[in-house]
Amino acid sequence: MREELKIDADIGEQVTRYCYRYPGRRAILLVFFRVSGFTGDPDYGHFQQASWVQRADLRSFDFLEGDVAFVRGLAAGDYD
Repeated sequence: MREELKIDADIGEQVTRYCYRYPGRRAILLVFFRVSGFTGDPDYGHFQQASWVQRADLRSFDFLEGDVAFVRGLAAGDYD
């Protein structure tokens, strides 16, 4: 969070983890954690677009293939 958004996050419990293999690459382990809060003002400079939205609206955005399964579950409320 510090590297990508320049914020200090309060990292909670692990939400989920899974392996994903992009075509022509080795499998990677993706691990997702709950963030209960953060300090600092997010810096979105590395991203073309950033916005705060309702979870159900996440399905309308384009995510990296490896993150799609997590985002779908998040949007559906699977990780409450």
